[in-house]
Amino acid sequence: MPPAQLAAVHHALREFDRFLDHHPLLEYELRQDPALVRDEEYLHKNTDLGEFFAENPQVVPGLQYYPRYFLYHALLQQARAPLRYAEVAQLKDVLDQHPGVEQALRENPELIRDETFVHGHGPLADFLLHHPQLSDVFLPPHPSPQKRS
Repeated sequence: MPPAQLAAVHHALREFDRFLDHHPLLEYELRQDPALVRDEEYLHKNTDLGEFFAENPQVVPGLQYYPRYFLYHALLQQARAPLRYAEVAQLKDVLDQHPGVEQALRENPELIRDETFVHGHGPLADFLLHHPQLSDVFLPPHPSPQKRS
């Protein structure tokens, strides 16, 4: 994608982020089935979404360019501190190699904050161990050991 078009896509997706923040049910449905963005019947039934896409024509191509957009958007909402999309997108290799982890997070993004889930999926746990900027915002903080006097 040419840089100018990519800039327009990024702008449109930021607007879409704001739209989804006000439409959590749509966000959930689209995360479960991203193909709905091209489903005319779904768009007709959800007029706000159809109108948004008509006013922001770069969104759908952007969603095709970033196929995990909805998952990453949901994971960003689970963070205890601000993150950029690119930081969460570092999960790509883990998700590519472990589709079960991706499916579980797609269905329930809150699992990224569940230590039992994370540690039960070794590659995800290893990834977070080596990416403390992500583990710090997703996993609960561990109290530092107290010094004995």
